[in-house]
Amino acid sequence: MYSLFSKKQDPSPKNNQVAGKDGMEIEDEDSSDVVYFDFGGSKLKLGMKENLDPLLMQIIVNKDFLKQSLAEKQKQTKDSKLSKISNYYFGTALELFLRHHESKHITTSDESCSICMCEFVENITKLNIIDLTEDLQVKKGEEEIVRLEHCDGHYFHLGCLLRYIDSKASSHIKCPNCSKIYGVMIGTLISTSSVE
Repeated sequence: MYSLFSKKQDPSPKNNQVAGKDGMEIEDEDSSDVVYFDFGGSKLKLGMKENLDPLLMQIIVNKDFLKQSLAEKQKQTKDSKLSKISNYYFGTALELFLRHHESKHITTSDESCSICMCEFVENITKLNIIDLTEDLQVKKGEEEIVRLEHCDGHYFHLGCLLRYIDSKASSHIKCPNCSKIYGVMIGTLISTSSVE
């Protein structure tokens, strides 16, 4: 079976680890038994072991094409309204599929929009390599899956986020999951001391 985890969750030291820029230990990317995918700053790796899952094996075989398609997906034009509040990354069925197969994955809440609660991908466990490839190449407008810059593990439909921004009528939003503030929060300071 494959082991799949982000570099932050890898608890076991390896002989081929090197120090990264931020001082974290990361596995040497030349390792022949590891394939890396970078999902807009969220780096996942597939560690190859025995009993290979057929679809994960197809992902390994097609990794170069998938990585190129993933890079192109991140280059597509971003919405200016959301970009003023936060940097964001486009999510994909490939990312959700790989996260679904992480050993630490215990909930499917990250597979649905945090605002409308609709699933991003129907029957994620029944996807095939063609589905994953087509998803990387299709522009879905307001149905695009997005992840805000400082949020990890939860996603939104682009349209849901834009409607959320419009409903706030301010220059900031608060993530409904982790309460991180994006944009500039403006308010009035209220003093608790009494004035005589």
